Amino acid sequence: MTIDNIMKNTILYVIIATLVVLVVAYIYTNIYAEPFVDYTQEPYGYMKSGSEPLYFYRKDRYRRPYNDGFRFYKSYPYPHMEMMS
Repeated sequence: MTIDNIMKNTILYVIIATLVVLVVAYIYTNIYAEPFVDYTQEPYGYMKSGSEPLYFYRKDRYRRPYNDGFRFYKSYPYPHMEMMS
């Protein structure tokens, strides 16, 4: 083998190795890429971003407080039912 053939083989191996690294990097970035989509949150039309598939539950903007409607009897200053605060 001559020096010329060794150089050609070395260049060929470097090109092949570079292509393999580029293909692996391309596949790796596409597998782990997270696609984001916009969706509208009802009933007020708030726009949010999220990844597919969108798994989210309905979360109302207003929730009743804990023990809402629970009242207890108070005799001072006059007899009445007062909410727990």
